[in-house]
Amino acid sequence: MECRLSAGLGRLLAILLALGIAGLTARAGHAQVPDSTAPDRASTGRTGVIRGLAFDSTTDGPLVGARVTLIGVDGVGVEAEARTDAEGRFAFHGVAAGERRLVLTHVRLEEFGLTPLLTIQRVAGGVESSVVISTPSRGTLWGMYCPEDSAPGSGTSILSGRVLDAVTGVPQPAVDVTARWIGADGREDEIRTRTDAGGAFTLCGPPPDGRVRLIARFMGDTVADEEVRLDGRFMQARELTPALGRSGTIQGILTDADTGEPIASAVVTLAGTGFRTLTGANGEFRFTDVEQDEYLLEMEHIAYGRKRLEVVLGSRTLQVDARFSREAIDLEGITVTVLQPRLEDEGYYRRMRRYRALSFTYLTGEELMARDSVNLPWALRNVPSTELRMASPNGPELQHRSRGGTCSMPIFLDGMLMPAGAVNLGSLKPKEVAGIEIYPPQGVGGPTLPERFRMAPLYPGCGGVVIWTK
Repeated sequence: MECRLSAGLGRLLAILLALGIAGLTARAGHAQVPDSTAPDRASTGRTGVIRGLAFDSTTDGPLVGARVTLIGVDGVGVEAEARTDAEGRFAFHGVAAGERRLVLTHVRLEEFGLTPLLTIQRVAGGVESSVVISTPSRGTLWGMYCPEDSAPGSGTSILSGRVLDAVTGVPQPAVDVTARWIGADGREDEIRTRTDAGGAFTLCGPPPDGRVRLIARFMGDTVADEEVRLDGRFMQARELTPALGRSGTIQGILTDADTGEPIASAVVTLAGTGFRTLTGANGEFRFTDVEQDEYLLEMEHIAYGRKRLEVVLGSRTLQVDARFSREAIDLEGITVTVLQPRLEDEGYYRRMRRYRALSFTYLTGEELMARDSVNLPWALRNVPSTELRMASPNGPELQHRSRGGTCSMPIFLDGMLMPAGAVNLGSLKPKEVAGIEIYPPQGVGGPTLPERFRMAPLYPGCGGVVIWTK
């Protein structure tokens, strides 16, 4: 049997099915950590106490060490944080009366591929309230990841993960993954699938007890063969990091450091190989079908001199951007970027090279992490011609601002137009995002949103925010 679920679809299902429980990721930098084991302090007429239990529905046990964040009624301000104890319990004392949001994060949620859990709690002065925050049930998780299979039995589990390049850590698509084990009848059984564009795989049905061989093959060759122990867990995540040995591409562009103009007719060479070319009128060069290895890249122009750079090709495409100066000064002007296969396949880099000069916004996952490693809405602050509205009816949203007017920008998640209010930006983390494209409604000559997205049924206008998940 075979079970496939793309990373994008899995993320979409997780968001849409768990809208009632997926919420903002709290910023720990503003938190105060109360001692959940301290004796009760008397509640006053203006404050109350919240006592809670964090529960893992897949193991019928407590979530130990989970972080629980108390967020104000505006959905943004963090008031306090606590960690669950050995019994999964936590408490907040002296909470002002009113509505509060409780956000729970735990490593198990990351294994499930889910966003933080959120529940709404109303606090009354002088009253102690109780709340239980639990993970989705086995049946819910099975329906999300294995919709084509029957309901899970007591002897089945879900084994998910990603295949990452051993050299660069870039997700690898089109890798065949097999889970193989010896069944109760003594016969060998197996499940097969293939990684999607984000390098993700999901195998539905391995036994939760015993040993499972996880085998990855690429172009007929076995590139990884590992033994996995599920330790009785209903769901477990696993990363495979093989050296695939496939060929790739080294490409780049040479520009003048002072003017930004492309440098044509520069000689580009991979030392010790037969790869040698001249940059074109746009300053670009490209070597294809290059074996994965370490190389010395030499770039030389009669008017600009020579630059040398050691590069490691461990993925499909390596982008090298180099700036040269006519003056005899030493520049740190070389940027090397490993292009993500998922974004490359979706045309992200092609659109970025074509439109970035028009002040559209393109942010990779690494750039988002540099802006804020925890909170995606906060990482999107200060985007040109937009404003971040943090307290909209469904959490944070991006609005376009022009001539005193604003409009809410629609969200495209993994290429699909989302209904208005269906996606809370706060339910995604920067580390879960491969790249984001932000297009204002109008530019010189008309709409700026690429036609691929603009022609979606029921597209409401106001540009667009295109989010690609890992």
